[in-house]
Amino acid sequence: MMTKGLAYLSATHRASERGQTLVVVALVFVILLGFAGLAVDVSSALSTRRFERSVADAASLAGAQDLQTSKSKAVTGQQRIDARTHALMSVVNQLKATSTGSCNPTSDISDCPLPDTPYRVSIKTPAPTCLVSTCDADANHSVQVAVHNPAWSTAFARLFGQPTWDVGITSVAGLVFANKYAVITLQPPAPKPNLTDGNLCKDLNVNGTNTILKVVIGDIGTNTSAATTLSGLIVLNDGDYPNNPYFIDHFDDISSASCGTNTNPTWSVDSNGNPPGKKIDTLIQDPNYAYAQFPGAPRFQDEKDAASKIPCSDPSVQFPTDLTTTAFLTPQAGGTLTCYKKGVYEKPFTVSNKDIAYLMPGAYSFLGGMKVDSILAGGMVNGQPGVVLVFPQVGGPQFLANNSNSVIVLNTGSYSCTLDSCRATAAVDFAGNLMKTATDLVLTVEVQRAAAPNACFSGTNPDNTNCRPVQNHIVKFTAGKLVQIAGVIYGPSDNMNITGGSSQTGFVGQIVSWSVVYTGGSTLSQSYPGALGNGILRLDRACSGPGTACSP
Repeated sequence: MMTKGLAYLSATHRASERGQTLVVVALVFVILLGFAGLAVDVSSALSTRRFERSVADAASLAGAQDLQTSKSKAVTGQQRIDARTHALMSVVNQLKATSTGSCNPTSDISDCPLPDTPYRVSIKTPAPTCLVSTCDADANHSVQVAVHNPAWSTAFARLFGQPTWDVGITSVAGLVFANKYAVITLQPPAPKPNLTDGNLCKDLNVNGTNTILKVVIGDIGTNTSAATTLSGLIVLNDGDYPNNPYFIDHFDDISSASCGTNTNPTWSVDSNGNPPGKKIDTLIQDPNYAYAQFPGAPRFQDEKDAASKIPCSDPSVQFPTDLTTTAFLTPQAGGTLTCYKKGVYEKPFTVSNKDIAYLMPGAYSFLGGMKVDSILAGGMVNGQPGVVLVFPQVGGPQFLANNSNSVIVLNTGSYSCTLDSCRATAAVDFAGNLMKTATDLVLTVEVQRAAAPNACFSGTNPDNTNCRPVQNHIVKFTAGKLVQIAGVIYGPSDNMNITGGSSQTGFVGQIVSWSVVYTGGSTLSQSYPGALGNGILRLDRACSGPGTACSP
């Protein structure tokens, strides 16, 4: 009897288990069906996003191409309107909207509905994302386009209470400009064990009350950072931000911890943070410009060597004839005007007080250096070949202007010339080479690299591990009355010092050096001495990578 009861209970239990199994299987089937449905929705949403991506990419590219001004990085208000207009029309055409509706491109467009479509669009320039994070292009030359469908219908997710999803994408496109540096300092950082920088982040230092470095055209590039002290000031493009942006590209992290200073950044900025800085991730390399060659060049002793002189009135001499320049080259009472031949000068060359030394077109090697106590000039005929001066990297100053009367004017064209189009052209060295860079910049002053190990070079590139540079200022303009040097001052293992009187308003072209110090209360204008070139249009990585957050 008991055996029958146990058999009955066992059969009943097995039936119960089978019933439970069916319920579990049914639940698992529903769950798997739900996951499969969600996978279908996700796949469909991703397909929609890919379509939106193509729309946003095309629109941002259509807009960004309008942010271009020939030979300038300036962006006007009208260009911004044009950029938004063309980006909007691209979106309208691709999404087949019947009109632009309430979307008004005269200002940034934010989440604007497109008539007869489920889409909303945002179009902004400068690109908000590039204002707060790193983009390939700067924000000023970028357009950000966002397209989204806030009520994208789901097929299976609605079973779980999600009938719609907000499906959208954001794209950024911009113009990327090649660096056009007016100043380059190559000295690399010298990290200490506590991560502070041995040179305190100031390989480019504007030092002194009313000392102003005014970069009219071009950026600043430094392998550490720039610094201003004692109310010195750096001005980029007359402070026209953000309409015409240039940057101080710096390798050092300009936080107080890394630079050993309580100031961030290490240069003075206005209330809007200008001039702006941009951190670079690799050291700037020596551009490796060519040095003038002197095979078969005549050799002279110094400025007193009679063989080095030629009458300025000689018909073969390319001496300025316009009245403004000839008036500038008229010596004071008691002084003399002397024209000099190109070649190699073996002993120190001195331009004595009240005298004027005018260099004929060509290449000059000053093995003993040069001291200018009065006026040194050359290359002052518009559009004609100028001069190139080469100095050794040895000892103390080799190119020295050292009193209040010193004037240096080289390759500027006539004294009234104010544009690159009328400057002197490249000199020709004794090997027949045009002394210009691969980008057609005229080489005017060159300091040769030292062969000694303390020149701190590995090949032609900065060495940031084994040594520090020599401390002499090989090129030193101290208390000069006027410095006007067009083209390039190239001293890739030199420490330059430019100290002008308070009334000086000089200018130079590009400076390439190990480090540069500006002081003396003067204003020095610098410009990249060549064509800026146009920006390259490209889609930006901003907003495109997985997990990349976009600013609205």
